[in-house]
Amino acid sequence: MLGISNVLLRMVVKNYRKCSLVVQIL
Repeated sequence: MLGISNVLLRMVVKNYRKCSLVVQIL
């Protein structure tokens, strides 16, 4: 269960970084 939550957390962090980069470009 911990492993799955860690993977989801990493995906969320990656998506958040991508969104922040897009916002900075805009």
